[in-house]
Amino acid sequence: MKIIKPSVKEIKETDLLKKIEMIGRTCYKSNNLIKEGSAEKFVRGLSTSKHYAMLEHGIVHFYITDSLEMGCLFNHLSEQAYILMNKYTYLTNIPNGKGWLWTTNLRTLVEISEIDGYMKEMAKMLLNKYAFALGLKEKDEQTPFNTDYRHIYTLNDDEVIDLLDDNFDNAKEFERELNKHIFKTFLLITDRGVTHELVRHRPCSFAQASTRYCNYSKDKFGNEITVIKPLFDEDSDAYEVWKQGCEHDEKTYFDLLNCGCKPEEARGNLPTDLATELIITANLEEWYHIFDLRYKGTTGKPHPKCKEVIEKVYNLF
Repeated sequence: MKIIKPSVKEIKETDLLKKIEMIGRTCYKSNNLIKEGSAEKFVRGLSTSKHYAMLEHGIVHFYITDSLEMGCLFNHLSEQAYILMNKYTYLTNIPNGKGWLWTTNLRTLVEISEIDGYMKEMAKMLLNKYAFALGLKEKDEQTPFNTDYRHIYTLNDDEVIDLLDDNFDNAKEFERELNKHIFKTFLLITDRGVTHELVRHRPCSFAQASTRYCNYSKDKFGNEITVIKPLFDEDSDAYEVWKQGCEHDEKTYFDLLNCGCKPEEARGNLPTDLATELIITANLEEWYHIFDLRYKGTTGKPHPKCKEVIEKVYNLF
C-alpha cells in the first residue's frame, strides 16, 4: 500500500480534442494509449456512443457582432433546445450595440444538433475544426464558414478578456462578465471522501478515475492501492490504527479479485481514503463559490481534508 499527500495541477491544454482525450482517459487510467492523432478517434468514439460528459470540458467562445444575427440564431431554437442551451450558455451583451459574447461547450452544440436539424448545420459551421470528431460530418465533407454567419467569430480566452476589457469601463461590471466566460480546469489528487463533496457543485463538469474499471492489482497501479495521508500525526496511535485499517481493506479487495470478482464488485471494500484523480472544469464564478464553501468556510466549517486540497487550487489562482 502506498501513502501519498494530496496535490493539484492546472490543465492548460488549448487543443480541445487533446484536452478531452486526456480527461476522458483519466477515468479509465488509459493515458498510456495517448499518441499522435489519437485524440480525434477517441472523441469520435465518445460522440458516437453518446458519452457526452467529457465534451463539457471543451469550452468554446463565439463573438456575434450583429445583434440581428444573434436573434436569428436563437429564434430558430425549439423550446427543448432553448432550455438545453440555457443550461450551459453564458451570454453577455456587449455595450453600444457591439453584439454578443456567447460561451458554451461542445456537448451543448452536439446535443442541440440532435434536437434541431437547423442547429446541426449551424454546429457544423461553428465547429468545423471539430465537426468530424464530434460526429457532425464525415471525413471528406467540406463545411465552409457559411457567409450567412459572417458576423460570428471564434475567440480564445485572451481575446475574450480583451473584448470585455475594451467595452466595460466599470471594473465591477468587467469582473462580473469575465467571471462568467473564463473557465479553468484543475486535476485534483485527493481521496474519494473529498470528491463526494466536490461533485455536488454545479455548474461544473467532472471526470474521475473509475473504481469500476481500475484494477489495482495490475502493474500500472504497482499491484497495490494508494491512499491519501490523513491529517493526524504519523506518530500517533490513530495513524497506526488508520494504516492497519487501510491495509486490511487492501487485502480484502485483492482477496475478492482472487476469488474471481470483477473490480466493480470488489471495490466495495476499498477505503474512503483511496487516492483518486478528479478533474473539474468550471468558470471563475463557480470556482470562487467553491473557495467560499470549501476553503474560506463562509457557510460553515469545511471538512479539513477538503480544505487542504482546495487551498492548493486557491493558491494557484
